[in-house]
Parts: sequence; structure tokens; C-alpha cells
Amino acid sequence: MAAPKNSRKYDLVLVGASGYTGSLTAEYIVNYLPDDLKWVIVGRSEEKLESLAAVIKGMGAQRLQPAVEVVSFGDREEFHRLINSAKVCVTYWRIGEMVVEACAENSTDYIDCAGDTYLWHGFNKRYHEKAVTNEAALIQSCGIFTGPQDLLTWVAVRELVKRRSAKTKEVILSVIEASFVASAGSVESFIHQKGRGPEAVQASRDPWALSPVRGVSSSASTNLFGIRHDSTLGLLANSATGAPQDRAVIHKTWGLLQGTDKSYGDRFQYNEFDKVTSTKLAKRYLPPLSAGPDVEKTRDSPVKMEAVAVAEPGSGEKKKKKKKK
Repeated sequence: MAAPKNSRKYDLVLVGASGYTGSLTAEYIVNYLPDDLKWVIVGRSEEKLESLAAVIKGMGAQRLQPAVEVVSFGDREEFHRLINSAKVCVTYWRIGEMVVEACAENSTDYIDCAGDTYLWHGFNKRYHEKAVTNEAALIQSCGIFTGPQDLLTWVAVRELVKRRSAKTKEVILSVIEASFVASAGSVESFIHQKGRGPEAVQASRDPWALSPVRGVSSSASTNLFGIRHDSTLGLLANSATGAPQDRAVIHKTWGLLQGTDKSYGDRFQYNEFDKVTSTKLAKRYLPPLSAGPDVEKTRDSPVKMEAVAVAEPGSGEKKKKKKKK
């Protein structure tokens, strides 16, 4: 039985803490989360975890230091005990399903930055209802590859409601500049996805694969050359490599909000493009496992996007609202 959240030992458990993304997450926690946060770093290598703990202590000796737990991911009972001891679990994709299952069963909120639509389609079918029953949030793809788009969509939709009392028919997002350098885990995940059969690949491109309810048929409204012109955003190219993943995640957000006072609109759809004059860079290489791009270069990686929310016909005042990120 899941322990009440207000009585749990930890506020947060960071699983896979000694990897590249895990280490960056730990650094963020030290710099931005409350000093009295009760947290634990978890992994398979005690040596790596202790090394990370020493770095964390050097960054913020005045704050509450994390506990260190070495776990065997093959021991289901031990792992569930750990997850049941925390309010929130932040993790990475490689051990995915056992963490999702443990969080759904133990009422622990789950966060990752994985972008595998097909994998999460299966997770949602198996664990969504259990998570709803146990009041556990399952939050995926909240890293740099999809998080900004999901957030910018939310802001554009809310701005349209605020200024025009209108529901949104479509959000059009333009990627102006984005330099994404993948970690080893991201590249490994990408290779894992490409190794699947054509049926799985096709399913992963379903715009509504992750949404609890299906929406309207999606259309990018481009010409024969894959180009679309928007009066606000200019010329747009249907070449954004992350668009299928981003669309599925953003449509999931739409689906979860349907029937609430934060609903985007019954006929909502999301479309993402590269700006034709874009200096967008897509750099990917395969560093050693648990490694990644230079941290300082990553901090300075530019991300520039624009989006417009287009009102549903007959909903409020028909006007676009532009937001920048």
C-alpha cells in the first residue's frame, strides 16, 4: 500500500543520478530548489554516486545533502520500496517501464525527458488508469526537445483566452534557432526507436498516440514543396525533425485538459515548422555512455521559437496572439 505523500521520507528521488542528464538534474536541484529539500540520488554504482554526492556538497554545503542509495533494478520489491518513500521521481528512459509502473502503483509523481512516443503509447495503455486512480502524475518529455514547445503552446493558448476569451483551433510554432546536442542516452534512445519495425514507426507518428481522447484530423496546410506562409510567422518549412514527437506530447496535454476550465478547444491541433530563414542546428553524435556534450557549451545553446494561437471560428474575437520564447 502506498504511504501518504505527506509522510514520505523524501520529497524527491533522482534515479540514474550519476549519468550525464542525471548529473545536470542534480546540479539544477542544488542551484534552484529549496535548501531544505529532502532528496536521494539513486543508481547502481556506489562509487559514482559518492563522487556525485561530493560534487553536490561542494556546490552547496549549506543545503540539506542528498542521501545515497544503491539499488538493483532487478529487485522489484526493493525498487517499489524506494519509490514509495518519495513524493516525486525524476528518472531517465533506459529503465523506463519498471519506474513508470512503480510510480503509478505507489502514488509517486513521475518525470522524465524521454521522447519515445511508441514506448509511451504502451505505457499509457498499461498505467494511465492506475495512475489516475492513485493520483500519480506521469509527466514525459519535459526536457529541451519537447518541453519548450509544450510550454509555449500553453502560454499562447492562455493568452488567447485572456485577451479574446477565445478557444484555440490551432497553434503554429516556428523554430527559428535551436542548437540541440544530444547526450549518449538521447542518441541511444533514438537508435532504439529506429530499430523497430515499420508498424511501430508508423504508430509513433500518430498525432493522437498519447492523448486519452482523439482529436480532429491534423493538417500542416503546406504546399507541394512543404512550405506554408503565415501572416505573422512568415515562410515556414515542414522540416522540423522533432515535430511528430512534439505534436503527440502537446496533443496529450490537450487531451488531459479536455473537460476542464483550461481546455484548449474541441478542434485544437498543433503544427510545428522550421522558419525558412532559420539558423537551426541539429548536432548529434554518440559520446560514451553516461557522457554528453560539453556542459558549458550546453548552457549557451540558443533556443528561439515563436508561436501563434489561432482562434476557433465563432469563439471570442477572431485574432491571433503571438508569443516568443
